[in-house]
Amino acid sequence: MLPISSLPFSHRAANPINPSSSSSCFPLTQEGRRRRRGVQNNKKNSVRMGISSNSSSNWQWQRALGQLFNREGAASVLSVAASEPRLALPHLSVPDIRWVDWPALHRLGFRGVVFDKDNTLTVPYSLSLWPPLDPSFRLCRSAFPAGSIAVFSNSAGLKQFDPDGEEAKALEKSIGGIHVIRHGKSGNSSVFWSIPGIRKVLHAGDTNKNGFKALIAAEYSGVQVELVKNFVMGVSNKTPEFLKMNPLGKVPVLETPDGPIFESNAIARYVTRLKADNPLYGCSLIEYAHIEQWIDYASMEIDANLARWLYPRLGYMPYLAVAEEAAISSLKRALGALNTHLASSTYLVGHSVTLADIVMTCNLYLGFSRILVKSFTSEFPHVERYFWTMVNQPNFHKVVGEVKQADSVPPVPSQKKPVQPKEPAKPKEVKKEPKKEPAKPKVQEVLEEEEEAPKPKPKNPLDLLPPSKMILDEWKRLYSNTKTNFREVAIKGFWDMYDPEGYSLWFCDYKYNDENTVSFVTLNKVSGFLQRMDLTRKYAFGKMLVIGSEPPFKVKGVWLFRGQEIPKFVLDEVYDMELYDWAKVDISDEAQKEQVNAMIEDQEPFEGEALLDAKCFK
Repeated sequence: MLPISSLPFSHRAANPINPSSSSSCFPLTQEGRRRRRGVQNNKKNSVRMGISSNSSSNWQWQRALGQLFNREGAASVLSVAASEPRLALPHLSVPDIRWVDWPALHRLGFRGVVFDKDNTLTVPYSLSLWPPLDPSFRLCRSAFPAGSIAVFSNSAGLKQFDPDGEEAKALEKSIGGIHVIRHGKSGNSSVFWSIPGIRKVLHAGDTNKNGFKALIAAEYSGVQVELVKNFVMGVSNKTPEFLKMNPLGKVPVLETPDGPIFESNAIARYVTRLKADNPLYGCSLIEYAHIEQWIDYASMEIDANLARWLYPRLGYMPYLAVAEEAAISSLKRALGALNTHLASSTYLVGHSVTLADIVMTCNLYLGFSRILVKSFTSEFPHVERYFWTMVNQPNFHKVVGEVKQADSVPPVPSQKKPVQPKEPAKPKEVKKEPKKEPAKPKVQEVLEEEEEAPKPKPKNPLDLLPPSKMILDEWKRLYSNTKTNFREVAIKGFWDMYDPEGYSLWFCDYKYNDENTVSFVTLNKVSGFLQRMDLTRKYAFGKMLVIGSEPPFKVKGVWLFRGQEIPKFVLDEVYDMELYDWAKVDISDEAQKEQVNAMIEDQEPFEGEALLDAKCFK
């Protein structure tokens, strides 16, 4: 973006940031180059300093514009240079715009132009282009695309003197092909991001909660972000143009002049940073860190668990009752912690809305509007108060609209209805059916198939296995209650109960033991694994050993699973599984059987080494 502005000396057009730079590195018209050489030969310093030569044409221009020195302009130069250094863009220093070779500038990569109005395009306070500049301005419009030419004025478009924007509209109509920037008296760089030619386009549906994050941040930041019209999920995001922006076809995507951005939190951060010193990012380093902390919390603890609960019920993921129980349990823990924090705080960080509040509220929006019924959220009164406070803020409400809390939890997916047997042939009636609604029935059928196709039976596949003589809960009670003579009581009892047809034993060995150089990190790694195995509690028992008194520490385990294989839902849901090498125990091998005994018993030394810790999953 190339700024063109009046300097403190009225007969020049230049950038307000660095008035002393010359135009030697930019293309000029032939006439401009000839005139520049003449000026330099006659008085080398005249153009650089902005002092007019005695040529009649310069004096005519100066008289026509009617100003000799602009003190406010000079003050603005210094103010902007100090407060908005990123606006110190490449610029031109020329007597007037007729000297500029616009097509050459466009070829050099400039995407647009911002003109000052008075003394650059018009006589002061006029709403019409100064006639001698018309040919050059028409050339500028032909060189730069529509929407990339703007005017920044201290009269037209300034809220103090043009509150209704009437002068701005009149100037746009008079000159044509420009956008007059609407701004306040004390603005900052955010006004430049509202220029149509550098607007940001958000590709997402109008009810996409991840798209809301950027749109709300834009409202608070004074940044113009356009939501693309008629976006259809499954169609718009599969086009070649969209896949160039995000090869995965996921939404939202923000289209910017500098390239596309995907991932909703990254987009919201980008929009927020378009405004210098944006209060959405706090007013200190610690507030900034806390904002980032709560953004991560909102994504990993709130949004992730809501998705694990809601999406299977909508048919987007396989439904497993145990996985749902684990998701609800994790979500309650996360909301409980959030509720405690909000008991003494209106906002997540500080005393005003921040980006953390925007991201958190948008993630909660999905839950409140689709699955978190009143009986569930009433357990977290401070979260309730916080959510309704946020969505009723003007900038939230403008994007999200009215929010209604879910009345019921979406039902558990059910099997497809069995196909009804054919009735005696009735050719005439069969032919009539497709004619009733040729398009709609087909669409409805497709939608029903898309919703129901991924839906498995609600029962866990392990519940469909033949009954086993081993009662897992009885073994867990025996393990927990045996305090002495563990090998004689508990280990013997285990093998007496063990059913090799209904259960299987597995050794696991961590693949990356060389990374286990810090004891507490290694222990946390194992604890996290056991937490994520919570969805298998009804079907599994496990022991994990952290071995060694010096790093690197080794991590090994033994697991009892229902069935003859590691359950598929565990492999799908618990990412830690792939971090281990798994080997099925051959109970006919006495050495392997003894290793199982030693691991269950926490025998020490184990394989000749001390145990740092032993953890049990039961």
